[in-house]
Amino acid sequence: MATLPHPPDLSPGQEVPPISGDEYLYRRLLPGPWCRDPENTVIPQRYFMPRAWQSPQRPGDADGISVNRSLLTSLDRASRRPDTGESVPVARFAVADVHRLGLTVRPEPIAADPSHAVIPELNST
Repeated sequence: MATLPHPPDLSPGQEVPPISGDEYLYRRLLPGPWCRDPENTVIPQRYFMPRAWQSPQRPGDADGISVNRSLLTSLDRASRRPDTGESVPVARFAVADVHRLGLTVRPEPIAADPSHAVIPELNST
């Protein structure tokens, strides 16, 4: 795999750059039996399904599934669960592939993670 550029440091309030088709995205995946085989590159579809609303603390994916922009974060940071800091498997895929499926990627930076984005068409509403 090619060496990825180090993500830029963004100052609070600094706008994130627009998403381009040559970027890559990360999606955190909960570990499961499928990921124990390092030769397995097929990720079950359920890891890209939006979560339904459960409570105000767990609102689900009403605005789309969350991804992280590799341009704005490291693989190590993208692999860390925000609630526990545990490192989990990560899928890496191209924005261009998302576009080929007729989907879009929208930047949705949050204070703790300027690389946060969503795929709005994959939502729970």
